Amino acid sequence: MSSKSTIYRVTNYIKFSPQLSYSLKYRILIFFLPFFQAPKKVLKKVVRAKTKKIVFTIDCTSPVDDKVLDIASFEKYLNDRIKIDGKTGALATNGVGISRERTKIVLSAPSDVNFKKRQLKYLSKRYLKKQQLRDYLRVVASSTGSYEMRYFSISGTENDEDDEE
Repeated sequence: MSSKSTIYRVTNYIKFSPQLSYSLKYRILIFFLPFFQAPKKVLKKVVRAKTKKIVFTIDCTSPVDDKVLDIASFEKYLNDRIKIDGKTGALATNGVGISRERTKIVLSAPSDVNFKKRQLKYLSKRYLKKQQLRDYLRVVASSTGSYEMRYFSISGTENDEDDEE
């Protein structure tokens, strides 16, 4: 915008008395000119904080290979039952994703979402109880971000065979 058009707008806005001298009018216009100019566009870079993804895995290799556990139904069970902020079915709105890799279930959540690893163990144990597999399988933490389903190890099997002979 040119300065002449801005000065014209300022003179229309300020009612000058006819008794003021031209130099005084000019000084008043120069004083108020910055207030009437169009604001300059300031380009600010939008800095988005990169949210870290927390990844939890449940390794179901041995039960799936033995065809004891159906991984698709287990994934659906988790998808229906996981709670975020006390609400079930709010996975997509909070950016939480559940995916299935052959014999593993991977859950990824942003770090700002309050999601506990313990909830996965709880839901896994409930699923095993519902499928009547809780007596044979257990859920063990294999590392900081993962669980593994293992069979109960019965240590007395070798001793029992020796006693029978």
